[in-house]
Formats: sequence, structure tokens, C-alpha cells
Amino acid sequence: MDALQYDRDITPPDRRVAVCGDWHGNVGWIRTLSRILPALAPDLTTILQLGDWWIDPDVVDEALADTKIDRIYVTLGNHEPWDQVARVVDANSAAVRVSELTWLLSRPARLTIGGRSVVSLGGAASVDRLWRIAGAGWWPDESITD
Repeated sequence: MDALQYDRDITPPDRRVAVCGDWHGNVGWIRTLSRILPALAPDLTTILQLGDWWIDPDVVDEALADTKIDRIYVTLGNHEPWDQVARVVDANSAAVRVSELTWLLSRPARLTIGGRSVVSLGGAASVDRLWRIAGAGWWPDESITD
């Protein structure tokens, strides 16, 4: 995964956004969303994805190509490949673009949506980490720090 662009100011033009979560790399959910979102909210251009996103961003770009969605801001959760994410997410920037549509948010990140300030914190502790292998099922970086 490569960082294509960094941005400190996250202010999408939308007054409202779609909020999704826990995709867990499920391409089927993205394809379903691409079919129903234009009918439910044809004016939306932004998705906020809240945790446990991990999916190939190029697949997401392709699945949403026939919609008006032009950005997805991802608040990273605990089930992410933190070994890859940590290399591109920069704490000095609010977001890093990793594909045409997908932006990964730093921790913390502040967004302005419809004139309102929103904070994305991201991360969580895997409560089942005792049964997982560090670096292959959970990552120390996934937890929120002080």
C-alpha cells in the first residue's frame, strides 16, 4: 500500500454522509452498497467507514465506479493489517489517500461535515488477543493509546 496524497484539512462538500462499518474485507457488502446507495441517497458523495474495514481499496474503487461516491474516509479499527497501515498513516496529517476513493484517517483526525466538527479516534483492543498471534491476528498498534 502506498501513500498517494496527504491532507490536513478534511472538509467534504456534503451536508450529510453515509456511515458504514465493519466491512471486514467483504466485497459483497461493497457491491450491495453500490446498488442501493444511489436509490437511497443519490446526492451522497462521501462515506465514513467506521472500523474493521480492511479491503483492497482498488476493489472498492471499482465497485463504486458507477455511483457518485468520490471519497471514503476510513476510521481504522482493531481488525486491520496494522503492519501495513502504520507505514502510510502520518500523525501529522489528518488523512492519507491510498486509492482514488479511499482515505485512511490518522489517530486522531478532525473532520468538518456540514459545518460540524467531527473527531475520528480509531483503533480498539482485540479482546481475544490472547488467542491470536501478534502480527498475524492482532497488532499492538491497534489499541488506542493515551
